Amino acid sequence: MEILSDLFKEKIKWTENELSALLYILTYQAKIDGNIDEEESKLIWNTIDALPGEKPANWDVFTKNTSNK
Repeated sequence: MEILSDLFKEKIKWTENELSALLYILTYQAKIDGNIDEEESKLIWNTIDALPGEKPANWDVFTKNTSNK
């Protein structure tokens, strides 16, 4: 997805809140067709992990908190 490459243009440090919002949006977008396949899931997580800035101490809690928003 070209939109993902745009995330790396600016050299900013992402906060956990920003990563959570991004995860929510990308997951919603991937679910539009009714299914998030393995490739989409890997792309989402690799993108979030590669962004500079804060990273959650516990990814499971982070994911659960994001999905409960």
